[in-house]
Amino acid sequence: MAFLVDLWLPILLSAVGVFAVSTIIHMVVQWHNNDYVKMDSEEAVLSSLRDHGLKPGQYMFPRAESMQDMGTPEYAERCNLGPVGWGCPGFR
Repeated sequence: MAFLVDLWLPILLSAVGVFAVSTIIHMVVQWHNNDYVKMDSEEAVLSSLRDHGLKPGQYMFPRAESMQDMGTPEYAERCNLGPVGWGCPGFR
């Protein structure tokens, strides 16, 4: 445990360095800027979701009821047909 006391400064400086580099990559370089694509019919999709009256929460589609269901041909077909995604409606 004594070796951790000797390494506290390098550990702290490494953490600050990683935070600084990740901040620069995220905010300046905008590395992940194209990871989220805007839908062409976004308003129609949002309107449809509003019409279904979803409660706030995390949703995924298609959703399997169990791990065993994920291995079924029916679930694989639903995934292959698409779309596949997740969303958090109701969060502001």
